[in-house]
Amino acid sequence: MGLPFGYDPTYPTPDHRHKGTDWLTPKGTEVWFRESGTVVWCQDTGQLGNYVAIRCDGNWGMFRGLAHLSEIRVAMDQHVEAGEVIGLSGGVPGEPGAGLTTGEHLHEELWSGALFGFGVRLDPRGS
Repeated sequence: MGLPFGYDPTYPTPDHRHKGTDWLTPKGTEVWFRESGTVVWCQDTGQLGNYVAIRCDGNWGMFRGLAHLSEIRVAMDQHVEAGEVIGLSGGVPGEPGAGLTTGEHLHEELWSGALFGFGVRLDPRGS
């Protein structure tokens, strides 16, 4: 089950927009990639914790980002196939790789155009 796109329970004001979907999942759950692509970023980002970004094959303008991982199992420039495990979910506050989080979950982002503030983030549940 995912929290609505744009919803962030840690911010009570409606002017804050959470640009992804949080999937409630226990720590250590295998996270697999839903399509094939190439890893363009994988490291601890601080706020989002362990983060993996993958450029989707067949559409060079689309990227998926997965955050708050307790473990990353891919490397930069690695090609991944649909269904391949890229890491383990985490999000447990205070643990390595969790970043700023309030509980166990997987954060998913879908970017169109470019990564990290230069593209448009879309609702990943609609693709």
